[in-house]
Amino acid sequence: MNRDNLSMKNISKTYPGVKALDGVSFEVLSGQVHSLIGQNGAGKSTLMGILNGITKPDKGEILINDRAVKIDDPKDAFNLNLSIVHQEFALCNNLTVAENIFLGAEPYNIYGIVDYKKIHFDAKEMLDSINVDLDTYEIVGNLNTSQWQIIEICKALAKKPKFLVMDEPTASLDESQIDNLFEIISTLKKNGIGIIYISHKLKEIIKISDVITVLKDGKIRKTFEKNIVNEEILIEAMVGENLLIKQKELKEFKNSNCILSLKNLSYQNKFNKINLNLAQGEVLGLSGLLGSGSNELLRCIFGIDKTEEGEISLSNISIKINSIKDAINYGIGYIPSDRKNEGLIQNNSIKDNAVLTIFEKLTNFGFFNNKEAA
Repeated sequence: MNRDNLSMKNISKTYPGVKALDGVSFEVLSGQVHSLIGQNGAGKSTLMGILNGITKPDKGEILINDRAVKIDDPKDAFNLNLSIVHQEFALCNNLTVAENIFLGAEPYNIYGIVDYKKIHFDAKEMLDSINVDLDTYEIVGNLNTSQWQIIEICKALAKKPKFLVMDEPTASLDESQIDNLFEIISTLKKNGIGIIYISHKLKEIIKISDVITVLKDGKIRKTFEKNIVNEEILIEAMVGENLLIKQKELKEFKNSNCILSLKNLSYQNKFNKINLNLAQGEVLGLSGLLGSGSNELLRCIFGIDKTEEGEISLSNISIKINSIKDAINYGIGYIPSDRKNEGLIQNNSIKDNAVLTIFEKLTNFGFFNNKEAA
């Protein structure tokens, strides 16, 4: 039985001063998961942008079933049965699950009115096809990130793709949600859909992939069958050295200059008696499943939520953070996990968003200094 194939051959793309892609060739077959990995700046996004018609290559060609095709914009990709599940969610939180899935592709009845009955029927049928039980009448804003990810996948499937790109699909999911996503991917494979999977998480890459291609500095470094690789091999291919071994040789970081200290910090039932010390020049990592309290801890440090007990100290001096303004005045910044909805005012310009935290400094006698802000 012949399998559909999607090929990108000798793709090159240069930006001023940077060769983003240099003669890259890549292929995915129907019913296959072909993963694409590499460090930031390796060229993954540029390559997928070319496949989706967002970016135009300088050289190279794209073929479907060995026939050259032209992709000048996302509509061309859609017409060629190519879909992409973006890392950032693009959903309307005030609409239902079904309405989001068919947004922009709504069916109409003979009177030219949107056929909502068909939308919900088709959405339910699609969810059933990937073994997901989700109420199509539920408002999307009431759902969690795992369910949002499923809706994004269904949006892509509504275009009836033969090939599907998944860009960092597990970035906002916990372990149980990732397992559910992998079951969906297995179902899509059985249905004959070819999947290009992009992620920085090497364990899941090895688990879900049939083939793994490593991009480095805009070139294909190596391509592996999944049964002959492990994390060490992939890391060495990505960065040119075995960092797992190198890390064992590094001396433990020690710095007694503590700039931020948390003592017995507690908040509702989210976290209890947290003690942490952050030293100057140190990166302190917090990890945990969704709902573990790590996000709420950061919100409390930034004054979005108020702690119920405990102490926060800066350079060994106890401080009170009762508001976001207090945190900013103490020199604390915060990048929320939901950057699109919580970190930006999307109706405002880049300039307006960039100066939000220093608005008062740019205001004199009640007048905003537009010139200085620019």
